[in-house]
Amino acid sequence: MSLIRSSIRLMGFAALGLSWLGATSCLPRSDDDLGPGAGGAGGAGGAGGGGGGSSSSSSSVGSTSGSSAGSGSGAGGRDSETGSGGSPACVNDAYEENDAPASAAPLAYREGDTWFSRIDFVLCSGDEDWYLLDTTIGLEEVDWSLRVLAAGAELCGAACEQYTPPPGPENTVIVEVYSAATMELIGSGQSDHGRVWLDGGGPDAADDLLLRVYGPPEAAYPYDITFAAGSAVGGDECEC
Repeated sequence: MSLIRSSIRLMGFAALGLSWLGATSCLPRSDDDLGPGAGGAGGAGGAGGGGGGSSSSSSSVGSTSGSSAGSGSGAGGRDSETGSGGSPACVNDAYEENDAPASAAPLAYREGDTWFSRIDFVLCSGDEDWYLLDTTIGLEEVDWSLRVLAAGAELCGAACEQYTPPPGPENTVIVEVYSAATMELIGSGQSDHGRVWLDGGGPDAADDLLLRVYGPPEAAYPYDITFAAGSAVGGDECEC
Protein backbone atom coordinates (compact mmCIF):
# COMPACT_ATOMS: atom_id res chain seq x y z
CA MET A 1 0.00 0.00 0.00
CA SER A 2 2.81 2.43 0.86
CA LEU A 3 4.41 1.62 -2.50
CA ILE A 4 1.18 2.55 -4.31
CA ARG A 5 0.93 5.86 -2.39
CA SER A 6 4.53 6.70 -3.26
CA SER A 7 3.83 6.06 -6.95
CA ILE A 8 0.76 8.31 -6.91
CA ARG A 9 2.77 11.05 -5.16
CA LEU A 10 5.52 10.87 -7.84
CA MET A 11 2.97 11.01 -10.66
CA GLY A 12 1.44 14.17 -9.15
CA PHE A 13 4.84 15.90 -8.94
CA ALA A 14 5.54 14.99 -12.58
CA ALA A 15 2.21 16.45 -13.77
CA LEU A 16 2.84 19.68 -11.83
CA GLY A 17 6.31 20.03 -13.36
CA LEU A 18 5.03 19.58 -16.91
CA SER A 19 2.32 22.21 -16.31
CA TRP A 20 4.93 24.74 -15.08
CA LEU A 21 7.22 24.10 -18.05
CA GLY A 22 4.31 24.69 -20.45
CA ALA A 23 3.56 28.08 -18.88
CA THR A 24 7.18 29.30 -19.11
CA SER A 25 8.24 27.80 -22.46
CA CYS A 26 10.92 29.78 -24.38
CA LEU A 27 9.73 28.50 -27.75
CA PRO A 28 8.78 31.39 -30.13
CA ARG A 29 5.12 32.03 -30.73
CA SER A 30 3.75 31.29 -34.17
CA ASP A 31 2.89 34.27 -36.37
CA ASP A 32 -0.59 32.78 -36.56
CA ASP A 33 -1.12 33.94 -32.99
CA LEU A 34 -0.66 37.60 -33.94
CA GLY A 35 -3.78 37.99 -36.08
CA PRO A 36 -4.00 39.61 -39.56
CA GLY A 37 -1.69 42.54 -40.16
CA ALA A 38 -1.34 45.20 -42.85
CA GLY A 39 0.99 44.65 -45.74
CA GLY A 40 4.23 46.61 -45.90
CA ALA A 41 4.25 50.01 -47.52
CA GLY A 42 5.55 50.01 -51.09
CA GLY A 43 8.89 51.56 -51.90
CA ALA A 44 9.30 54.52 -54.17
CA GLY A 45 7.44 53.84 -57.38
CA GLY A 46 5.74 50.64 -56.14
CA ALA A 47 2.50 49.60 -54.47
CA GLY A 48 2.31 48.08 -51.02
CA GLY A 49 0.89 44.60 -50.44
CA GLY A 50 -2.62 43.93 -49.20
CA GLY A 51 -3.31 43.41 -45.50
CA GLY A 52 -5.19 40.11 -45.62
CA GLY A 53 -2.32 37.86 -44.51
CA SER A 54 -0.55 37.57 -41.19
CA SER A 55 2.44 39.81 -40.69
CA SER A 56 4.60 40.86 -37.78
CA SER A 57 7.15 43.32 -39.19
CA SER A 58 7.56 42.68 -42.91
CA SER A 59 9.47 45.21 -45.00
CA SER A 60 9.97 46.02 -48.67
CA VAL A 61 13.53 45.84 -49.95
CA GLY A 62 15.04 49.33 -49.95
CA SER A 63 12.00 50.92 -48.35
CA THR A 64 10.31 51.40 -45.02
CA SER A 65 9.00 48.51 -42.96
CA GLY A 66 5.39 47.47 -42.99
CA SER A 67 3.00 47.75 -40.06
CA SER A 68 1.66 44.75 -38.17
CA ALA A 69 -1.42 46.43 -36.78
CA GLY A 70 -4.77 46.52 -38.53
CA SER A 71 -5.61 45.62 -42.09
CA GLY A 72 -5.58 47.43 -45.40
CA SER A 73 -3.30 47.97 -48.35
CA GLY A 74 0.00 49.81 -48.48
CA ALA A 75 0.34 53.06 -50.37
CA GLY A 76 2.53 53.48 -53.42
CA GLY A 77 5.76 55.38 -52.97
CA ARG A 78 6.35 58.91 -54.16
CA ASP A 79 9.45 61.02 -54.49
CA SER A 80 10.64 64.09 -56.38
CA GLU A 81 11.07 62.19 -59.63
CA THR A 82 7.95 60.07 -59.63
CA GLY A 83 4.27 60.77 -59.34
CA SER A 84 1.68 58.92 -57.30
CA GLY A 85 1.95 55.16 -57.59
CA GLY A 86 5.23 55.35 -59.48
CA SER A 87 4.13 57.16 -62.66
CA PRO A 88 6.74 59.63 -63.90
CA ALA A 89 6.16 63.21 -62.80
CA CYS A 90 5.83 65.79 -65.59
CA VAL A 91 8.32 68.64 -65.28
CA ASN A 92 7.20 71.94 -66.81
CA ASP A 93 9.41 73.51 -69.45
CA ALA A 94 10.88 77.01 -69.33
CA TYR A 95 7.91 78.52 -71.22
CA GLU A 96 5.27 78.03 -68.51
CA GLU A 97 2.90 79.61 -67.56
CA ASN A 98 1.70 79.77 -71.17
CA ASP A 99 -1.68 78.08 -70.78
CA ALA A 100 -3.80 80.77 -72.47
CA PRO A 101 -3.55 83.18 -75.43
CA ALA A 102 -2.97 86.14 -73.10
CA SER A 103 0.11 84.44 -71.62
CA ALA A 104 1.47 82.98 -74.86
CA ALA A 105 5.25 82.58 -74.81
CA PRO A 106 7.01 84.48 -77.64
CA LEU A 107 9.32 82.37 -79.79
CA ALA A 108 12.31 84.30 -81.10
CA TYR A 109 13.77 83.71 -84.55
CA ARG A 110 17.38 82.96 -85.22
CA GLU A 111 19.32 86.20 -85.60
CA GLY A 112 18.91 87.74 -89.05
CA ASP A 113 16.37 85.14 -90.15
CA THR A 114 12.66 84.32 -89.90
CA TRP A 115 13.19 80.70 -88.98
CA PHE A 116 12.76 79.09 -85.59
CA SER A 117 13.50 75.60 -84.26
CA ARG A 118 13.58 74.35 -80.66
CA ILE A 119 13.51 70.90 -79.05
CA ASP A 120 12.97 71.69 -75.37
CA PHE A 121 9.17 71.85 -75.07
CA VAL A 122 7.14 69.64 -72.71
CA LEU A 123 3.41 68.93 -72.68
CA CYS A 124 2.00 67.69 -69.37
CA SER A 125 -1.25 65.76 -69.02
CA GLY A 126 -4.30 68.01 -69.14
CA ASP A 127 -2.18 71.02 -70.13
CA GLU A 128 -2.11 73.21 -73.23
CA ASP A 129 0.69 75.42 -74.48
CA TRP A 130 0.35 78.74 -76.34
CA TYR A 131 3.10 80.53 -78.29
CA LEU A 132 3.35 83.84 -80.13
CA LEU A 133 4.99 83.74 -83.56
CA ASP A 134 6.17 87.01 -85.09
CA THR A 135 5.05 87.29 -88.71
CA THR A 136 5.15 91.08 -88.96
CA ILE A 137 8.13 91.00 -91.29
CA GLY A 138 7.25 93.68 -93.86
CA LEU A 139 5.27 91.48 -96.24
CA GLU A 140 1.64 91.98 -97.17
CA GLU A 141 1.18 88.24 -97.44
CA VAL A 142 3.21 85.82 -95.40
CA ASP A 143 3.73 82.15 -96.13
CA TRP A 144 4.44 80.00 -93.12
CA SER A 145 5.53 76.46 -92.42
CA LEU A 146 5.09 74.64 -89.10
CA ARG A 147 6.35 71.23 -87.99
CA VAL A 148 5.52 69.78 -84.55
CA LEU A 149 7.10 66.48 -83.54
CA ALA A 150 5.98 64.84 -80.28
CA ALA A 151 6.86 61.76 -78.22
CA GLY A 152 10.11 61.13 -80.07
CA ALA A 153 8.66 61.24 -83.59
CA GLU A 154 11.16 62.08 -86.32
CA LEU A 155 10.41 64.44 -89.20
CA CYS A 156 10.04 62.05 -92.13
CA GLY A 157 8.82 58.87 -90.47
CA ALA A 158 8.91 55.27 -91.60
CA ALA A 159 9.16 56.13 -95.30
CA CYS A 160 12.65 57.44 -94.60
CA GLU A 161 13.39 54.80 -91.95
CA GLN A 162 12.86 57.30 -89.15
CA TYR A 163 11.05 56.66 -85.87
CA THR A 164 7.27 56.96 -85.67
CA PRO A 165 5.55 56.39 -82.30
CA PRO A 166 2.76 53.80 -82.30
CA PRO A 167 -0.71 55.31 -82.77
CA GLY A 168 -2.50 56.02 -79.52
CA PRO A 169 -3.85 58.79 -77.29
CA GLU A 170 -0.56 58.96 -75.37
CA ASN A 171 1.19 59.98 -78.63
CA THR A 172 -1.57 62.24 -79.97
CA VAL A 173 -0.75 65.89 -80.61
CA ILE A 174 -3.23 68.59 -81.68
CA VAL A 175 -1.98 71.84 -83.20
CA GLU A 176 -3.98 74.99 -83.97
CA VAL A 177 -2.80 78.25 -85.56
CA TYR A 178 -4.72 81.51 -85.02
CA SER A 179 -4.41 85.06 -86.25
CA ALA A 180 -3.18 87.02 -83.23
CA ALA A 181 -5.14 90.06 -84.39
CA THR A 182 -8.55 88.41 -84.83
CA MET A 183 -8.24 84.98 -83.11
CA GLU A 184 -9.47 83.45 -86.35
CA LEU A 185 -8.41 79.81 -86.77
CA ILE A 186 -6.29 79.68 -89.93
CA GLY A 187 -4.77 76.22 -89.65
CA SER A 188 -5.03 73.02 -87.61
CA GLY A 189 -3.78 69.47 -87.59
CA GLN A 190 -3.97 66.35 -85.43
CA SER A 191 -1.87 63.20 -85.36
CA ASP A 192 -2.08 60.08 -83.17
CA HIS A 193 1.56 59.24 -83.93
CA GLY A 194 3.22 62.49 -82.85
CA ARG A 195 3.79 64.28 -86.16
CA VAL A 196 1.94 67.37 -87.48
CA TRP A 197 2.90 69.27 -90.64
CA LEU A 198 1.08 72.53 -91.41
CA ASP A 199 1.65 75.05 -94.21
CA GLY A 200 -0.33 78.21 -94.81
CA GLY A 201 -0.17 81.79 -95.95
CA GLY A 202 -2.00 84.92 -96.96
CA PRO A 203 -2.81 88.36 -95.58
CA ASP A 204 -4.35 86.93 -92.39
CA ALA A 205 -0.91 85.60 -91.42
CA ALA A 206 0.90 88.94 -91.79
CA ASP A 207 0.17 90.28 -88.30
CA ASP A 208 1.55 87.63 -85.93
CA LEU A 209 0.24 84.17 -85.20
CA LEU A 210 -0.76 82.30 -82.06
CA LEU A 211 0.10 78.62 -81.83
CA ARG A 212 -1.78 76.21 -79.55
CA VAL A 213 -0.40 72.73 -78.76
CA TYR A 214 -2.34 70.19 -76.69
CA GLY A 215 -3.54 66.59 -76.58
CA PRO A 216 -5.91 64.17 -74.85
CA PRO A 217 -5.57 63.51 -71.09
CA GLU A 218 -3.18 60.61 -71.74
CA ALA A 219 -0.73 62.84 -73.62
CA ALA A 220 2.44 63.79 -71.71
CA TYR A 221 5.64 64.07 -73.73
CA PRO A 222 8.49 66.28 -74.93
CA TYR A 223 8.02 67.89 -78.35
CA ASP A 224 9.83 69.97 -80.94
CA ILE A 225 8.67 72.98 -82.97
CA THR A 226 10.10 74.21 -86.26
CA PHE A 227 8.56 77.32 -87.83
CA ALA A 228 9.46 79.46 -90.81
CA ALA A 229 7.81 82.61 -92.15
CA GLY A 230 8.46 84.50 -95.37
CA SER A 231 7.73 84.16 -99.04
CA ALA A 232 7.35 80.75 -100.67
CA VAL A 233 8.35 78.73 -97.60
CA GLY A 234 7.22 75.20 -96.94
CA GLY A 235 7.31 72.22 -99.23
CA ASP A 236 8.46 68.65 -98.76
CA GLU A 237 11.63 68.35 -96.69
CA CYS A 238 11.72 64.56 -96.97
CA GLU A 239 13.42 63.25 -100.08
CA CYS A 240 14.62 59.77 -99.23
